[in-house]
Amino acid sequence: MTLDFNTDPMLATWLFRAPCNPEELITLGPTGFECLVRLLYLPDPATEGLPETDAVDDVFGPGDGSLVEQAANLLGQSLHQRLTFCLWDGYSDMPLPGRTNVDVSGLRSYVLAQGTFDDLHQWTASIGLTETRPPAFTWPEDRSWCITSDVDPHWAAVACDHLSRDRLLASHLPTSEMHPNDRIPRYGS
Repeated sequence: MTLDFNTDPMLATWLFRAPCNPEELITLGPTGFECLVRLLYLPDPATEGLPETDAVDDVFGPGDGSLVEQAANLLGQSLHQRLTFCLWDGYSDMPLPGRTNVDVSGLRSYVLAQGTFDDLHQWTASIGLTETRPPAFTWPEDRSWCITSDVDPHWAAVACDHLSRDRLLASHLPTSEMHPNDRIPRYGS
């Protein structure tokens, strides 16, 4: 199967079901889930504001896209399960074949697509890129979890239930559980 870019934008309306800060939506994902886990692309900075260039990019090995794929595979019930993706349309080197049809308060806009786990693994290659990048949002048809990956933070957020949280935290993936009001360490510029 290949990505289907002729996707009804109504599929993304659930992301906005509860009022939330748009900046939190694009970094932490939709509200209403039992748990939130950060999938770390880089380790948290030792000190607040440490420049990201001081972080070692290969500490965890695989790139951002690969970590999101692994997390999605761990959360998914079937590799043939249908997934929906919001692909950020702001990469200057990545022309997307679909049209922008999801907007988050003017902060970010996305192209909506649907496919399977295989499509998640191959979506950047399918449009001619060699670098794997994670979709901004990834969720299954039953919306039992959602992985949110913005271009700015050094992590992706996984909104899920308790069982999925436990699977993620027990896995080999670099993760950190989040609780309401947790202060998230950030790199400086």
